[in-house]
Amino acid sequence: MNIPRVPKSELHFRNPINNYTVKVTQAGLWTFLFGGLYFLKHGAWEGFFLYIILSGFIDFLAVLATGDPSIVILTTIVFNLVFAVWGESLVSHSYQKRGWVEERKWLV
Repeated sequence: MNIPRVPKSELHFRNPINNYTVKVTQAGLWTFLFGGLYFLKHGAWEGFFLYIILSGFIDFLAVLATGDPSIVILTTIVFNLVFAVWGESLVSHSYQKRGWVEERKWLV
């Protein structure tokens, strides 16, 4: 049985001034594992501050509602999962805003 292959691609950003290239792979996984630190690695300050402010606010509300500080672990996991969906687009937007050129390289 011949199963069709799904084409895969890698997202690269190239600095037009010095042609330095950065590869962004598995942004969702790294965002889930490391949260806002992944955004810092790529210089996506807006994504980092958005993550810190929103996660802090949600954690505060969760502790206020339940009275149990251990709920922060659960809310952080859920928040990382939610941010993992938008990880690649936040990093992509950050690079494009700084003038980097997006290049998608298709893998065979």
